[in-house]
Amino acid sequence: MLEGPRTISLRRILIADDEPDIRDRLVALLSQFKHGQDYAVSTASDGPAALQAVLRERPELVLLAHNMPGMTGLELLKRMHRIDPGIRVILITGTLNTGDVAEALKHGAFSCVPKPVAGQYIDALVAIALPRQQARP
Repeated sequence: MLEGPRTISLRRILIADDEPDIRDRLVALLSQFKHGQDYAVSTASDGPAALQAVLRERPELVLLAHNMPGMTGLELLKRMHRIDPGIRVILITGTLNTGDVAEALKHGAFSCVPKPVAGQYIDALVAIALPRQQARP
């Protein structure tokens, strides 16, 4: 019996970072990953814009800068998880303060990574955070 084509929807990822170079690098990295799925990637440059994007787009994964204008990454993490506790968040921090990392993990962060961001590390974390979806019938 022949079946029609199977489709897999794009996985939604939000990159929230106030540094344009970091955002651009992460977008480029995500386009190169070969996890057997494609990603719909959006970006935000500050906390309030990221919160609006979460409300509008309901991403499955957020790559979130710790220090941003308008709202810290930790505060945004808490707000996002009140909206949808299933959103996976990878906190990106330039300071790597262990207290902040512990607080982020306590509030549901999937992982924390230091800046500068290593592409291979983000690749592995995204693959783990968003396992490959099964084709839908």
